[in-house]
Amino acid sequence: MAKKQRVAQRAPRSASPMRYSQGMTSITPTGASNMAGAASRGLAGRRPGSKAAVQVDYAKEYGHVASDLRRVGLLAASLFAVIVILSFVIR
Repeated sequence: MAKKQRVAQRAPRSASPMRYSQGMTSITPTGASNMAGAASRGLAGRRPGSKAAVQVDYAKEYGHVASDLRRVGLLAASLFAVIVILSFVIR
């Protein structure tokens, strides 16, 4: 039989999970280049990780989804009709 090994105890997890926006630092090695870019965009007074509210036109962005849903609905309705017709034919 194999010898039992001790398992190192893990540190307990925090009560609330950490989100990506909390406590994340910039990817660049120095914060100076990040602040220079933020100042040029007019974002110098904002917290890191906060985003500006941008209006999104969902009808324009997801127009292809509506056409796909119509196609899937039509396919489902036609297959349901085929099943109903086959149930009468098989009896």
